[in-house]
Formats: sequence, C-alpha cells, structure tokens
Amino acid sequence: MPYCSRCGVEVDEEVKKCPLCSTNIQELTPEISPFSKYPEKTAPHSIAPKRNKKEMRRMAAIFVTFGLLIPASIAIAADVVINGTVTWGSYTISSLIYIWVLILLPLLYYRRPVLTLLAYYLSTLFYLYSIDTFSGGLFWFTGLAFPITTTTAALIIFNLFIIRHSKIKGINILSYVVFSLGLECIGIDFSVSLFLTGTIGLGWSFIVLSAAIPAAGLLYYIHHKIKKPLIKKEYFHI
Repeated sequence: MPYCSRCGVEVDEEVKKCPLCSTNIQELTPEISPFSKYPEKTAPHSIAPKRNKKEMRRMAAIFVTFGLLIPASIAIAADVVINGTVTWGSYTISSLIYIWVLILLPLLYYRRPVLTLLAYYLSTLFYLYSIDTFSGGLFWFTGLAFPITTTTAALIIFNLFIIRHSKIKGINILSYVVFSLGLECIGIDFSVSLFLTGTIGLGWSFIVLSAAIPAAGLLYYIHHKIKKPLIKKEYFHI
C-alpha cells in the first residue's frame, strides 16, 4: 500500500492527499527493467531427421555402384585406346561385377540369407564361367569350377542348417566347420583327379579327412561336456 512521505501514514491506493498532513501522496511508477526475470523462449533448433537403416543401406549401395563404375569405365577406355578393342578389359569388368554383387547383396537383402547365399553361388559360377570363356573357351569350368563351387555351397548350406537347429551354440559350430573342411578337401581332390587323369582317386584329401574327423569329434565332445559339470559332486559324496 502507498504511504505518506512526510508522516508515514499508510493510505489507500485511491487517496491523493494525506488525511493528517495534507501532503500529496507520491505516485510511484514501476521500474521497467531492460532485463527480463526469465529468459525469453526461443524457437527450438531444427534437427535434421535421422535416416533409418534402410535408407542408409540404399545410399551405401548407390555409392558402391558409382564407385565401381569409375574403374570399370577407366579399364574399358584404356583397353580400347591401347588395343583398339576390348581384350583384358573384359576380365576387369567381370571382376568388378562380381565384387558389386558380393557387396550389394548383404546391403539390400540382409534379412534373406537363403536368397543371398543362392545369389552368391550363381554369381560365383557366372564369374568363373566368364573368366574361362574369355580365356578362349570352356576348359576348366565344367571339370573344376562347377563341382568345387557346388560342393562348397552345399557344405555351407549344411552348416547353416545344423547351426540354426542347434539348441546350444558353442564349440559345436567349430566342430561342424572342421568336419566340413575335411569333406571339402575330398571334393577338391575328387574333382582335380577326375579332371586331370579321368579316374577317381583320393590321395592327400583322405589324410586330411582322417585328421578332421577325430578333431571334430573331440570338439563336439568338449561342447557337450561344457554344458554339464565335468566332475559330479556325488562321486565324492559332497
């Protein structure tokens, strides 16, 4: 409430003069501070929306595609300028296409492993076929590349199937891989022997398989023993 500056009597707000001394009541105007008590509200900074993983994978695929087009164009142009036609450039193009498929498939079809594996198998066969064809005709593709690639793909599918249906995944995965490597050596030795001599003969691969089987068995045994205690307490009456 306002008060008289002379006698100190409090008066009502609408009183203009002091009822005791008749002194004019001084009207005080509120000071306007240039600074506000609270900070002014500012508009929030605009934040760029985050790209989801699908968009980032697509962008990566586009960068990979254009990144491989550069060496492909250089190889074709250099081959035509030097030789007047495409000779060794065909090897470069087929290799770059194969690399493009290997990189692009996991980016776009990472949730479809079966489709990705099938595409890997077909693209590998196409790459080896093109290399053999560019060399002057089919020589080693039918007898070597095709059976070895098919054996490798079949063993990979076999391992993926077993690993997927394994309840506990541990050293047993390494056991499957070791055993599959032994079978892979059998397939390679079989294909090479049939291609070179026309007869079926197993040499070094049988030695590898004879070592891979007990090694895989040992790893599988350790895997199952790890799940259970190696020493049961009841044996020692604990």
